[in-house]
Amino acid sequence: MQNSSQSSISDLAGACSRVETQLAYHFRNQQLLVSALTHRSYVYEHQQEHSFDNERLEFLGDAVLGLVIGDALFQEDRRLPEGQLSRLRAAIVCEPTLARAAAAINLGSSLRFGKGEGRHGGADKPSNLSNAMEAIFAAVYLDGGFAAAKQVVLRTMSPYYQEALTGDLVYDYKTSLLEYSQAHPEQEAFRFLPTEQIGPMHDCEFVVKLFQGANCLASGRGRSKKQAEQAAARQVWLQLNQEAAEGSRVN
Repeated sequence: MQNSSQSSISDLAGACSRVETQLAYHFRNQQLLVSALTHRSYVYEHQQEHSFDNERLEFLGDAVLGLVIGDALFQEDRRLPEGQLSRLRAAIVCEPTLARAAAAINLGSSLRFGKGEGRHGGADKPSNLSNAMEAIFAAVYLDGGFAAAKQVVLRTMSPYYQEALTGDLVYDYKTSLLEYSQAHPEQEAFRFLPTEQIGPMHDCEFVVKLFQGANCLASGRGRSKKQAEQAAARQVWLQLNQEAAEGSRVN
């Protein structure tokens, strides 16, 4: 029978293998990947193992990710303006998007946590998933150079990159519209107007209309007023992005 130490080594090897398969990248220096998968809580509880956590790698990975995504956006056929480039990059490299990317490759199941963090859902926390994803990008960069890191980043982030280009990668459409209004003071501000409440109080649906001046631009429905506002804002936000893309193609 395996003792606990042998079992732990076997589990770690299996975790590394799973991650490499998902990334389609094989590490020459396995310790870099091990560090990327290690949360600081694990190191705190296992100091005798001389483990390193992923915080320093996370710092470097953030820079690698930002450069790869920034370069890809800059190289797009349509010449996107600086403000739109910044917004798109910010949407792609933010914590929610990175956490989605990590969840898509089931990264949480391969991370190493201390007992407390593990018991309290550490493998599902967006911050832990996001940090580990950045750490992995740094580990690939250190192991195989920038070209390898670029391939892994673009392959891993491709679905969210495409969502960003089509205007779908937004987590708060109402705030995005507010920022749009602030950037275009010559236009009338957006305003939301609740118009209907459908159904009984315990199971009702709200309808909110979105106006710009006297023009009703969209109508949204949701289980709460906030959901209805987001639904209406999403329609207008996607339309604005489509118009911006068409304008870029014309120019």
